[in-house]
Amino acid sequence: MQYFQALKIGQVRIKDAATKLKNYAGNALPAIALKESKDGIWEPVGEEDMVGVVVGEHGCIICICDKMEMPSP
Repeated sequence: MQYFQALKIGQVRIKDAATKLKNYAGNALPAIALKESKDGIWEPVGEEDMVGVVVGEHGCIICICDKMEMPSP
């Protein structure tokens, strides 16, 4: 996939993630729209969102992650 194609897809996906974040944090934005694969190819983030929320006495922590590829041993 070309860089700008991946960027456009990633931008759409981070808008969806921002909607999830808004429920907890008001106006907030995800940090990245692209990731580089281990082969040096740019890919959009967020195809598989993994969301975790921990609510504590003084606030909350929200984590929205993309699927992570672990390096081979």
